[in-house]
Amino acid sequence: MEELMKSREEHEAILQKLSDAQAQLGLKTTLLREEEQTLLREREAFAQEVNKSYLDLRQQQSSLQVDQQTLALQLQEGRLRSGSLGTPYATPASSRKGSPSKGSQSTFMTSSVLQAPY
Repeated sequence: MEELMKSREEHEAILQKLSDAQAQLGLKTTLLREEEQTLLREREAFAQEVNKSYLDLRQQQSSLQVDQQTLALQLQEGRLRSGSLGTPYATPASSRKGSPSKGSQSTFMTSSVLQAPY
């Protein structure tokens, strides 16, 4: 009978250890699920931050492209203005000899047309 009582006490101790282990497992499982939810929220917030950053970068890139095109047009306009101070066709060279009506040759310089960079 003593052996039976000892065996029963051992089994009860084992059952108590199992019960404690299950309680610990439940607690740890709950903590892991809470941590998982926290990580999912943080990941979502980070993804939104990254998406906003990319959107901001795209807007900055578009703005820079507009600024670049505006600058190119301003440069082109400035070149065209500086090239059109004289006549847009041909201007006689300063070393002109004779008169075209008398058959002598004249030297003409043509104004160059500047092309804008693309």
